[in-house]
Amino acid sequence: MTAKSIFETNAAEIRKLSQVAKDAAKHRNEGPEQQQAWEEAAQRLRVRYDKLAFPGGLERQVERLKRGESDAIELAVGFLEADPWFYRSGYIKESLIRVLKKAPLSDTQCARLRDVLLAKVDVGGGREFRDYCRLARRLKTEELVAQLAIKAESQDEKVAQRARWMLEALGAEAQGD
Repeated sequence: MTAKSIFETNAAEIRKLSQVAKDAAKHRNEGPEQQQAWEEAAQRLRVRYDKLAFPGGLERQVERLKRGESDAIELAVGFLEADPWFYRSGYIKESLIRVLKKAPLSDTQCARLRDVLLAKVDVGGGREFRDYCRLARRLKTEELVAQLAIKAESQDEKVAQRARWMLEALGAEAQGD
């Protein structure tokens, strides 16, 4: 199983557990059995969340990432590439991006992260987009600036705006602005 499929599989499981807890919460005031069902569903989500959110446990891996451990860095890069979506995943991405800005990255990891940045310009970055723009400062290359300048001219105004924001973060101007 690839890292991307692990992240996607785990994200699907978190979404499922979250939905069960949310559905149970709607009925928790209807009686003691419903209250118990909700408490059990919420507990299942709490117990499994850390390990599902990030292989090896989110808290443990973030600490390893802060220490610059190479396999934790690789997992963080893979997580951003996979871009899983689940409860609190935006916060996790923000945290990973902030640590990766200071982490010892290989040339290959930098290139992969530049691809992530360009993908975020295309599809949106959610709450973590500002952090992606900050990460772009570390990953800035002439090629990245050129690709962003092209995207800044997109017919899709949302794509163009995100590209302009990232260029602004890089201290670069979009052509024609």
